[in-house]
Amino acid sequence: FDTGIQTGLPFHINAPLFLHEWVGTVLLGPEDDNEFKRAFPGIRNVVIIDKYNTEKARSLALYVWNRQALTSAINELIPTALEDIKDPIQTSWSRDARLFYKYWPYYSRISALYRDFLDNNL
Repeated sequence: FDTGIQTGLPFHINAPLFLHEWVGTVLLGPEDDNEFKRAFPGIRNVVIIDKYNTEKARSLALYVWNRQALTSAINELIPTALEDIKDPIQTSWSRDARLFYKYWPYYSRISALYRDFLDNNL
């Protein structure tokens, strides 16, 4: 489903992202859902058994998944997608090659929350 989250990118990111349960924003940092964790202590804890056969409680860091999914999409998929659409766009819109750049993720247009995910090479 569409979360309606505005990234400022010229396309949608179709990825399973974890959202804040109350606010509906994307979890991007360890502090993003502190109030939820305070209200429900241990809600995201899992018990693991270490190599010494001892049970230990660990907290799931949902924001790590989100950050990796966004980083991969922005820094790996975007350049590949732009390379793939370059020739078809130039063929069909040969009169105006500038139309290719409407898909370019300009840094100034990207929402401040998502700028950290951009690689300097993009």
